[in-house]
Amino acid sequence: MSLKAWLLLLLNISLILAGQTLIRLELDRMGGFEFSNLLKAATSPGILGGVVLLTLALPVWFKLLTMVPFSTAFPAQGLIHFLGIIVGWLVFSEYVPTVRWIGGLFLMVGAYLVSLQ
Repeated sequence: MSLKAWLLLLLNISLILAGQTLIRLELDRMGGFEFSNLLKAATSPGILGGVVLLTLALPVWFKLLTMVPFSTAFPAQGLIHFLGIIVGWLVFSEYVPTVRWIGGLFLMVGAYLVSLQ
């Protein structure tokens, strides 16, 4: 993948991670989610902010799909899984066992390998 494609991929991943993180933080603040509080959740600032970020990720993904083959772009986006582990650990103070760190590293290496032309 070209440098431009990598930058778009990282922007897409960043927008998705930030959006999902905002949503999770808001759900935690609300005490969780139940279908009975769907309207309250859907109109809360954190959820709306997360949805905006996820929506902004779409045109970035569209552009990336026009630049590289789907079989390259989609697996390369797998980097998000390892970064998600880091966000869980740093932002949500989640315990991450060693095996999950190792698995995440394998995912990163795999994402990089599929990106090679």
